[in-house]
Amino acid sequence: MSYKRTLVVGGLVAVLASAGIGSQAAASGSPDPSGQIRVGAKGNFLTSKASPLAIVASTGCGGHYSDTVAPTSIRVYRVALGRVDTVSFEQYAKDVLPNEWISSWHPASLQAGAMAVKEFAWYWTNHSAARSYAGQCYDVRDDAGSQVYKPGTGRASTNAAVDATWPTRITERGKIFQAQYCATDSACAPRPAGTSMSQYGSQSLAGFGSTYQQILSHYYYPGLTFSTSPPAVAGVGAVSVGGSDHVFWVASSGQLMQRSRNAAGAWVTQDLGGAVTGTPAVLYSGGRYDVFAVARSGQLYKLTFTAGKWLPWHDMGGSWAPGLAAVRVGSAYHVFGHRTSGHLQQATYPVAGSWLTQDLGGVTTGAPGVTYSGGRYAVYATTSAGTLLQDTYSGGSWHPWRVVGAAKVNPSGVSAVSASTVTDVFERGTNNALQQDYTSGSSWTHRSIGAGIDTAPAALYAGGNYTVYAEHQGVVYKATYNGKTWSSFSRFS
Repeated sequence: MSYKRTLVVGGLVAVLASAGIGSQAAASGSPDPSGQIRVGAKGNFLTSKASPLAIVASTGCGGHYSDTVAPTSIRVYRVALGRVDTVSFEQYAKDVLPNEWISSWHPASLQAGAMAVKEFAWYWTNHSAARSYAGQCYDVRDDAGSQVYKPGTGRASTNAAVDATWPTRITERGKIFQAQYCATDSACAPRPAGTSMSQYGSQSLAGFGSTYQQILSHYYYPGLTFSTSPPAVAGVGAVSVGGSDHVFWVASSGQLMQRSRNAAGAWVTQDLGGAVTGTPAVLYSGGRYDVFAVARSGQLYKLTFTAGKWLPWHDMGGSWAPGLAAVRVGSAYHVFGHRTSGHLQQATYPVAGSWLTQDLGGVTTGAPGVTYSGGRYAVYATTSAGTLLQDTYSGGSWHPWRVVGAAKVNPSGVSAVSASTVTDVFERGTNNALQQDYTSGSSWTHRSIGAGIDTAPAALYAGGNYTVYAEHQGVVYKATYNGKTWSSFSRFS
């Protein structure tokens, strides 16, 4: 079947025939007889006839749902490897685009592709709750069943396209939609108008001088809305020093941010740089701060403040999912987080002058919480289904995971503090309210504190008072407990 589309570009009329689009793009690559891109991608064209706007689940399996704030991580079913990996959402987009678009194409085509790749994945982080493999939920597959994802394959041109468009989102009637695409207009033809973009067509339009916004508006729904997403904060880390809080979070562009009081007592926010993601972990001892965070490419990084200045970021290596917790015991650091496979892992330094990493097993997700007292470590984390678990170390060994708390929690992460004889775990509830589970012995008590939050909280305890920091729509908020009542959340950042 042959048909034409007409687009006015810079005063010129571009008539795109479905039979001609592939040949116009052939300078950089050509489709094989099945209509697939030469580099091996098949697009994200789904055979289902359901509307791409159809709601298949009320939330993502990681507890994410937002049409304004992009997720910070995504759960990818690695089909050939038989596992589910949790990876940085932005890094995921960078490792998909060169496998779905030809990296030598026009920047506007690559930018249109970056938007479609992000939009499609974002849709599924919002609506993936029913998907699972071996008991682990996932948002997308790593093959043509979703989008082709190959870690470490980002190119300079495709990375630049993702960076250029990352703050922008596209919505249809206010909703993130399932932005499908396929190799050519003829391959997209079976879909209803406005639901799919031709990859080769995007290159042809870019060749006529179209911007990525014009390309997307040409293929997708009439009245498509372009908006700037509010900054996403993946999670908050905090430490109290001399009665003053020092709060750290990761900005949407990847820099580590710090807010604390200066010598005059005024609150000051600093940009500490970096390209990291997820909840940072913060330690303080003797005038020295150590902040741990996960790079977008998955390595563990450390940033240290000592002798009055911040030192350069230090790459500690390894493979980590976003979201960390840490404790300092004597002169040793103990950092807890997840492998991309979902196993909890612990990195300890110094051990014979180097880092020792242990796989602690389990299948949990999000930022963990950790406490230490008298030789006993207690680590708290959630399953993707929202069950709060505890793993403890005492007597020289780690003990089996056990369920603690009764209420379901959002799997974005938790924060744990020891308050005298009580252990408190703070979580984001399934309704996005701040929750608290606490124990002074063998039984746990649950409390819903209220107010909507979008990330794992960071909790501090001092002198009978609690302070909790969390993010909502890209802004850090603060709530306090004075021993009797909780305050409302107030804006902090």
